[in-house]
Amino acid sequence: KFWEKNGVKRIILSRELSIKEMINIKEHCPDLELEAFVHGSICIAYSGRCLISNYMSHRDPNQGTCSNSCRWEYKMYKKDEVQPAAMQKQLPMYEPALTQHGDPYYPLQGDYYLEETERPGEYMQIDEDENGTYLMNARDLCAIEYLQELRDAGIVSFKVEGRSKSVYYAALISRAYRRAIDDLEAGRPFNPEHLRDVFATANKGFIAGFLHGNPGKSAQKYDNTKSEIQAYRFSGIVRGYDAANKLMQVEPRNPIHTGQKLELCTGEKDVEITVGRIIDAKGKELEQIHGGLHTCWIPYDKNPGEFSILREQVNEFDPANVELSMEPIES
Repeated sequence: KFWEKNGVKRIILSRELSIKEMINIKEHCPDLELEAFVHGSICIAYSGRCLISNYMSHRDPNQGTCSNSCRWEYKMYKKDEVQPAAMQKQLPMYEPALTQHGDPYYPLQGDYYLEETERPGEYMQIDEDENGTYLMNARDLCAIEYLQELRDAGIVSFKVEGRSKSVYYAALISRAYRRAIDDLEAGRPFNPEHLRDVFATANKGFIAGFLHGNPGKSAQKYDNTKSEIQAYRFSGIVRGYDAANKLMQVEPRNPIHTGQKLELCTGEKDVEITVGRIIDAKGKELEQIHGGLHTCWIPYDKNPGEFSILREQVNEFDPANVELSMEPIES
């Protein structure tokens, strides 16, 4: 209400709000445009006010430079296990035992300690169960099936979190939501086929966030940071087209080889192609080219359009059989 009174036209709502709370805000601020997050990474802290990245790598999330320390792998040490004395502010008066590498060791004080694998010797007191921990690794938000509820709550703009994401991610997630919005506007029911693009990108498993309450333990992915389902891999991006020779210029992002079956994704449709030839920038024919800062030429009979995406299916995927962790669990 304060911002509305002071002339603000649109507010981006925090991810912690439920749909009921959004409705309440709209009822009290009817002239204020509301924008809500519908997809992407969820910060373990309250709407990005996380200090973990700043503490671990001196990169401030509030300045857009988050290093995603919450996603890193951590090891656990029990009380009375040891750590290098060099990491302590004060060394014991007695001569400590040495490690196999000749480093002095010092007994831990406390119950359990956390060590990030890329920062050996830096310990933080913590607790966990016997399964190890990615204790701050939140699952991703996916509200593509909730767009009508959000629209009915007064949301006028849907926001996708895209910090540190690739052009591949931006293209496919935007396309999925664009198609879902078009279906919504046309009065068509949700089409599960839109999930194909959603699961074509890396993800940590999906939840509906706080839209229908606290997601509880389902919000966390404790065992690892790998994608639960990723059906496709980013192969390359179209950078140009030689109409005279019917060749598309491709910037490879992963290895491409002759005979490989790829999908060419444009804004309109997907076309399956087989890589017949690969020609490098100097005109030399190759059997395979690796991803990197270079381009190659691949035959195609018409201009697919700049920024079209090439992807390879790496896992079987049936949108009709996908089970998303969309329902909240009572905490």
